Amino acid sequence: QQLIVLIRSRSHEAIPKVFVFEFFLYRPREIDVPITNCHDKYYNSQKKETRKLKHFIDYWTEYKNKGYPENMSCLYLKDWHFTRDFPSDDVYQIPHVFASDWLNEYYSQSCKQDDYRFVYMGPSGTWHL
Repeated sequence: QQLIVLIRSRSHEAIPKVFVFEFFLYRPREIDVPITNCHDKYYNSQKKETRKLKHFIDYWTEYKNKGYPENMSCLYLKDWHFTRDFPSDDVYQIPHVFASDWLNEYYSQSCKQDDYRFVYMGPSGTWHL
């Protein structure tokens, strides 16, 4: 099983691409990221904790290599502000139809505390509420 990421092409179509961890290997992996455990329900959601990106990638690799065992935690990276943590990486592009949206213009300013641009990712069998 593979993780699929939708990448915007020059023709503005979403093209599925196989996700590779090498993207993160060349960035600081000691950064804190929000993680949830899909097995731990917390009210109507999942309990969230902070871990180092390095630990999450190591976990994901081990979880996949062991065949996604049910006795391991089922961890999911949720609500990570990648563009805020790595502002020099130009990975977020506003789709043309939303380009003049005042919210995008407002939150694109670097001085704001929250950008409302999140990364969600996890191995096979993960989900979020």
